Amino acid sequence: MFGIPGPDGSFPHHPSFAAAAGTDDAHVEAVVVGKSLAMIGWEMITDEALFKQAKSQWENYAAWDSAVTQLSSNILKAVDDLDFLDLGPEKLSFSKEGILYPEFPNTQGIA
Repeated sequence: MFGIPGPDGSFPHHPSFAAAAGTDDAHVEAVVVGKSLAMIGWEMITDEALFKQAKSQWENYAAWDSAVTQLSSNILKAVDDLDFLDLGPEKLSFSKEGILYPEFPNTQGIA
């Protein structure tokens, strides 16, 4: 991923972004990134130690990511199984951070 210089407020698939993507500045950025990726690819296929290190790091990350995904799934299932609380949408509120907290009677909220 790389930045394409554009007007404030532009985002992918917006006409202002499409116009910015067609500029010489955007082309220069794309060429720099493309060359960088090609050089990294070349290093990976010509330096066996670097390739093994990258592969090991990827395998470790993949195992960690799988564990986090499983944990998240278990947490969501556990929360979903809390039917006894009977918390409907009218009993939930948003904090400044956008996190849902249940509003329990006679409390000042959850810190």
